[in-house]
Amino acid sequence: MRLVVPTPPAGNADIFGRDSRQKLGSALKQRSVVENRAGANGGIGADFVAKSAPDGYTLLVTASGPSS
Repeated sequence: MRLVVPTPPAGNADIFGRDSRQKLGSALKQRSVVENRAGANGGIGADFVAKSAPDGYTLLVTASGPSS
């Protein structure tokens, strides 16, 4: 399983993705990796996930903006 984070390492989405990777891997008993694909304000990572095979093994991990 591949978790794609469309931001640079060490940001909130990256930390959440790495924490999720451990929990998903344990729960599903499957190896998973976090892949950072930063650029274009998240567009590069989102485009990569949108164009990947529709097999459910590539997930986009992102954070929403601040709420008001």
